Amino acid sequence: MREVCGTHQKIQLVLRRHSLEWKALCRTTKLTLPSRISVSIVLLASMILASLGHDAVAWASPKSTAVKSPELIYKQNADAVVRIEVRLHQQIISTGSGIIVSRDGEVLTSQHVVRPLLHHPQAQIQIRSRNQKSYSDVRIGHCTSGPLTQTVDLCHLKVHGLRANKFLKASSRRPSPGEAVSVIGHPRGLEYSITTGIVSGLRPASTFTAEPASTKPIKVPKPFEELQIDAAINPGNSGGPIFGKQGDLIGLVYQTERHGQNISFGISAQVIREFLGKSKRLGFRKLQSARAHEIQQVTQSADTWIAEHIKPRLKTWTRTSDPSATQSWRWTPLSLGRKKIRALLPTALHNCQRLDTATNSAAHADSDSRSSNFREAATDVSACMSSAGEWQLSIQSRARSNSPGLDLMSFRNRRMIESRPLLLVSELEREGRWDQIPKSLHRDFYSRPGTAQCFALDQDSKGQRRLPIGQESTLEFIALQSDSLWRDALAVCRFQTQNDQEPGAVSSSIWIETPRNWVEINIWSAHPAHRRLTAHLADLIALSLIEAPRPQAPLPAPYQSDHPRRAEPRASVGLIAEE
Repeated sequence: MREVCGTHQKIQLVLRRHSLEWKALCRTTKLTLPSRISVSIVLLASMILASLGHDAVAWASPKSTAVKSPELIYKQNADAVVRIEVRLHQQIISTGSGIIVSRDGEVLTSQHVVRPLLHHPQAQIQIRSRNQKSYSDVRIGHCTSGPLTQTVDLCHLKVHGLRANKFLKASSRRPSPGEAVSVIGHPRGLEYSITTGIVSGLRPASTFTAEPASTKPIKVPKPFEELQIDAAINPGNSGGPIFGKQGDLIGLVYQTERHGQNISFGISAQVIREFLGKSKRLGFRKLQSARAHEIQQVTQSADTWIAEHIKPRLKTWTRTSDPSATQSWRWTPLSLGRKKIRALLPTALHNCQRLDTATNSAAHADSDSRSSNFREAATDVSACMSSAGEWQLSIQSRARSNSPGLDLMSFRNRRMIESRPLLLVSELEREGRWDQIPKSLHRDFYSRPGTAQCFALDQDSKGQRRLPIGQESTLEFIALQSDSLWRDALAVCRFQTQNDQEPGAVSSSIWIETPRNWVEINIWSAHPAHRRLTAHLADLIALSLIEAPRPQAPLPAPYQSDHPRRAEPRASVGLIAEE
């Protein structure tokens, strides 16, 4: 055996690059002459395949079942992790981690990490490997995105010029709860950090219960398998690898629970394998082509969603205010102060919670510093969001006594809110980078609110108020039912905001004036192609709001669902534009 080892030095180098411990095999294994001949044939074939660019180790080496230490996992796999930065005018607007999944520079990451790159025409990307080489020529493969669907948060990239000596393949093994895990990434910009923990649970693709208003509970599909871990995860870890006890790739980091402790989630290796298989069939596009293609595809799918899921619901309200829920919708208990309400929401907006801005210092400070027309922030905010945070809803209320003399109709064809800086601007100011940006480019870092369409609500011949739905050219008035939250509304205004909170994002807002309150409904999407969809969705949600009936049996706690709660929703604090 020693002779075989000594006469194949070139083969040794090839196999050492693939992490086979060849020397240990030579020292500990005694082989007969036929076995030596067989080993020589296998090694020769390995060398030939390696020279052709194939992964010989995938079949030439037995799968190791030995438990590896975090130190060894880091040493063997850190080179397969990259840092991803999305920049706007040279300023970092998104950062995360990525996994090299092929020798010729294919990288897998979370879709939300590169989302601003696809949504803003001025955004650029930079990918940096562990040897500090940077790459900016990137092709875009399959990046999941859909209108109010629970899509898997993954994006496949092809990095031109990146030739990887180390890349990872998703494991075919299913991890077990309690198994040790290691995570490599760039939390808060701290490059190539490793954290450890265990598998807290496996969340297989299944269904979770959504409670309609008056019918039996329905089952809502959760389309992909999740891996719950307790390893420390922070912004910058998204898109990074999760390794099992054997050092194999068992998942990809995509989310953490900010209000919990050590509750984080990854996308399972099985989902990764299926996603990459589909992406390879679709191929890669240059950035400009990928942007145009995505805008076209998302616009078409959004229009289809409006036609199939929203317009039929709007027609239903001419007959009843309590249509049955479906797999696309569910009645959700919410709260405005002491008033319990219900709204018909898409099932994708399953993560809901109450945000009391009296204790939310960030929202309170923002409102006080930017508006002199409100003496205090909103008294109550209910917020919902999707799994990846690409869809968000907020409903908030203010007492009219806090804004005496204000009349919604006075804002007709005017801006109701002032332009606000993107969320990243405060970080740029804190780090002294904001002053480095030319003032001529500041517009790209601020929201662009549109003018408002406002209507007074009068009673019809039957004594009912009618809520205007749609644009002025195609306006339709729908009678409000007796259980509607707006049965005594005086006026309503609606407007849209572009570049809202993050580059390229859009939102649609509806403000409703009642004798006692101002109520704002805001639906936000990260995708610029969702302008029409957010407007239609805001109309439907506003129309659906009803006072919750007093139940005979206790209802589930508000915002409680079988699906784990995720990252903190944005509190969309509306600000009346200053004169």
